[in-house]
Amino acid sequence: MQNAPKRSALVLALIMIFLSFGQKVAAQEQKTDRLVEQFDNSPSLSTAHAFLQELHHQGLIEQPIRFAATTPIDTLRQQVWYWAAEYFYDCQDYGRAAAYGLKALPLCQVGGNRQVEGDCLNILALTYVRKGEFEHAAKYAKLCNQLDLKQGDADNIASSYNTLAGIYMSLRQPKEAEKYILKAIGYCKKAGNPVRMAVLEGMASEVYHHLGDDETALDYATKAWQAEQQLGRPDKVAIRQAQRAAALIALKRTAEAKQALQEAIPELRKSGNLHSLGIACNQMGLLLLREKNDTAAVRYYNEALTIFTSQHDIYNESHTRRGLYEALRNSNPSMAMLHNDRYNDLRDSLYDRETGELLSKYAAEYGYEELQQQNADDRSAYRLYLVILVVLIAVILAAWFWYRRCQQRRIRRLMQELAKYEDSRCDDSRCEVRGTGYENGDELQNTEVEGNLVPRTSHLAPREEQVAPRKEQDAPTTDTPADPLTAEEREFLMRVIEVVNLRLVTREFSIDAVATEMGMSRSTFYRRLQDASGFTPKAYIMAIQMRRAENLLKRHPDMLITEVSEQCGFEDVSSFNRAFKRALGVSPSQYRENNLPPIQ
Repeated sequence: MQNAPKRSALVLALIMIFLSFGQKVAAQEQKTDRLVEQFDNSPSLSTAHAFLQELHHQGLIEQPIRFAATTPIDTLRQQVWYWAAEYFYDCQDYGRAAAYGLKALPLCQVGGNRQVEGDCLNILALTYVRKGEFEHAAKYAKLCNQLDLKQGDADNIASSYNTLAGIYMSLRQPKEAEKYILKAIGYCKKAGNPVRMAVLEGMASEVYHHLGDDETALDYATKAWQAEQQLGRPDKVAIRQAQRAAALIALKRTAEAKQALQEAIPELRKSGNLHSLGIACNQMGLLLLREKNDTAAVRYYNEALTIFTSQHDIYNESHTRRGLYEALRNSNPSMAMLHNDRYNDLRDSLYDRETGELLSKYAAEYGYEELQQQNADDRSAYRLYLVILVVLIAVILAAWFWYRRCQQRRIRRLMQELAKYEDSRCDDSRCEVRGTGYENGDELQNTEVEGNLVPRTSHLAPREEQVAPRKEQDAPTTDTPADPLTAEEREFLMRVIEVVNLRLVTREFSIDAVATEMGMSRSTFYRRLQDASGFTPKAYIMAIQMRRAENLLKRHPDMLITEVSEQCGFEDVSSFNRAFKRALGVSPSQYRENNLPPIQ
């Protein structure tokens, strides 16, 4: 009992301190209100300076704002009314905040200062969110965001996206809010504003808490709480603690949640942040209910009820009424039922027809805007893909033409190599091509026609060289380059040419057939031919066919293209035309008309 007087004195001292602080705050508010009214009645430079200086003294304006003596009166009105809107919003007098914001907005738009115009649109959007007039809030938030996107300031864009996220949270659409808060965080990272980032992380915590992802909500709230501590803003630290508590309660980490709220609530009372204080009181009331401490829970719920009824916040009031019903139903059932009835009325009014239509309208509107943006992104991506596709096709075509050109050059080079055999000397009987159907180089016998790549020995060299002594034939000359082929390789190639020419008309000149005729396996034939000529069997046989066609077209102008095709081993003339054009770049008929000489 001896301690009772001491406790009473302590409580009385705390009450006196609280009242003193409240009186001081009230005096400051009255002074600021008088300055605003004085400026409205008689706008002047001195009154504007006095009002803005007072806001700087209260910490609402970071740097003092000064105007020149020649500043137009409309500029003064624009600034004073805009900052009046900020001031009354901070005081949670949302009606006056909206009124001054609406007075400042036309002057901001006429003045051409897009930064101030965006700030004014933003404060109007926030104010109407607090007033529960979401249609107006969404209109101003949308205009602010569009303006910020045009200006390209990442920090302002992050702010306006955050406002849109707040509107969707007020509309109880956290999934839509998630998209905007993530966009806001992305832009804030570009801007590098730690103060803004703490605010956005706090909003993200609320979004994910309402989505039921409380681990993510706690992570965001903790990062915001730590950031606010580093920034040295105790009033904001308290808000982040309340946000942490919401996630911790959902995660059933009761002790941590209670500690966070015990730290947050006194600071929220001190700073005068009534809205956050009301939410924190609701949270503490819930924890106390779980501890079966109904009496303490009622005290916190009553404090929250006073706040939310004064602010006409029916959503949070409904939670408070439900908590009071639970806390009073054993000790005061009649009062509990009154709270329960009011809770049911509020719950029904939260989603009445008008609100439902509003939700649908803005969900559709912003969904359409998202779709439009997505379509624009898709069109940009489509154009990029189209350009890439065109470039890729051009590269492929260029590569294809280059490959065709290289193939033509390879075939023509091989044909030139084959032509050398026609002009080379070959007195060895083993080099004589038998059964070719040539007589004197220009007569046709039986079904064979001239055009074989290796005619009879008599046709290989001029006649005067044929009667020369053997010794002179073999003597090297300085005008003739040395043959890179060995005698064995040369004999092998001559034999391949002979076999292919003999089999062209019967069309039995496949690689397997030629290898069998040569008395070797396919793999051995393939390897020896490539080693000796540098070409695959397929390319070598095609060159023999083209060389024969070239000779026939040149030396027998009256022969039908169909006959030439048959004599060169093709089953139909269309295949022959394609192969000839691939090899020489012109059709057989064009080659004949142009009277191109055979390649030598």
